[in-house]
Amino acid sequence: MYNDVSQVIYFHFPKFARQPQRPLADIPNHALNLLPLIHELVPDVPVAYDDDSKRPKGYSWLISCGAVFLAQDDTIFRADTLLELLCFFLQRTGRSLTVEEGRKRRVEETCFSEHGHVRLLI
Repeated sequence: MYNDVSQVIYFHFPKFARQPQRPLADIPNHALNLLPLIHELVPDVPVAYDDDSKRPKGYSWLISCGAVFLAQDDTIFRADTLLELLCFFLQRTGRSLTVEEGRKRRVEETCFSEHGHVRLLI
């Protein structure tokens, strides 16, 4: 199949249709689309899958059946949205996200910003 995954998918699943990218405004409501963005902010939290034979120690994002959970060793946390799980993680670990606006820096109390450059402070 010439090393092209899409050919294999279409061969075995002829009715498969590629999903279009969600609009940016919809991404916070869809965990699987939001997880890569959160992983950019918190790169030290690994991503694991429910069928992995060995899970990472400490915190990890756990993907199972199209949903994303926060796992800490053998404990799994869930929330209505991935943003709530991120806030929960930040509170549990004492971390915070900050927004840089020019040379001025301020801590974002709600964990998120609609403008500016966001980065993680440890």
